[in-house]
Amino acid sequence: MKGDFFGDILFTGQQYQLSQVKILPPCQPSKIVAVGLNYRDHARELNLPEPQEPLIFLKPSSALIGHNESIIYPQMSQWVEYEGELGVVIGR
Repeated sequence: MKGDFFGDILFTGQQYQLSQVKILPPCQPSKIVAVGLNYRDHARELNLPEPQEPLIFLKPSSALIGHNESIIYPQMSQWVEYEGELGVVIGR
């Protein structure tokens, strides 16, 4: 395959082993908009009341990484949480 991943692509028929390629994130967002405490059990596990309105927060686009990339966090961080996320791309 040749071309810009987000533009025109020409399929060449070339094949590669998975170990020979780098899997990139599926998009290049300008920002990431997230909703916190968006389900009842999450609020309960944190001993917080269920919010009456959505808790919206932003993450920088640099928070998005590709497959098998390292998670880098600031040295000042004392606690790092992980969780599965579902992303929705709105646009092209």
